[in-house]
Amino acid sequence: MKNLTTPKAILFGFSLVAFSIASLPYSSTVINQAQAELSRQDQRLFKSQFTIIKFAIRDVATELKNVATEIMVVSDKLECANKYGVPNRQSCS
Repeated sequence: MKNLTTPKAILFGFSLVAFSIASLPYSSTVINQAQAELSRQDQRLFKSQFTIIKFAIRDVATELKNVATEIMVVSDKLECANKYGVPNRQSCS
């Protein structure tokens, strides 16, 4: 099979789009329109799942904040140790 050049590929793609638009009036008699709706049960299920996800994200954010605080404390202690040698309560607060 011969490879398509970019202009030929674009022309072919636009041709497919034009054909699909032109055939809409004819294809609607062959293919039924899709019907979709959410029932109350589905909505409650989605709402409960989103609530679980919301709380999980909140918990992860809280843990990340705690980790960041802990990193800052360790960083301060290392900075103090580098500045004064061995960290002690008199030289580092």
